[in-house]
Amino acid sequence: MRLVSFCLLIVSAFMINSEGCGSRPVGSDDVLEITHVEFSVDSTYALTSKFMIKGTVKNTGSSSIQPPWYIEASFYKDDTYSHIFGGSSTMKNFALNSGVSTDWSLSYSSGAIVESDYQDFGVKDLRVYVNH
Repeated sequence: MRLVSFCLLIVSAFMINSEGCGSRPVGSDDVLEITHVEFSVDSTYALTSKFMIKGTVKNTGSSSIQPPWYIEASFYKDDTYSHIFGGSSTMKNFALNSGVSTDWSLSYSSGAIVESDYQDFGVKDLRVYVNH
């Protein structure tokens, strides 16, 4: 009985700690998130071995976003966003001036799933950030 109680205590502690980890599977919370951007997701693909999303991002702020800067997103089983597969990021090595848009694409793959089985996968938590 003591062993069962101890195991339940350990599992409960792990679940509490896991819930406090935040929703970002990629990158760090110790970054400067750029909030003056507008994203559009123009296309999504569930290929045999990867998910791919493409779109544009526009700098709506009054200053340039200096390189290097990053775009990241989370990939989910579907649009209920209750089962996350993981995340992906890409680095941009040019300045994005105020009022200017650029194209972007992200892909995610995992050996644990067959991505083409999830044609209705969801994408969330798109953000632009720079490292401190």
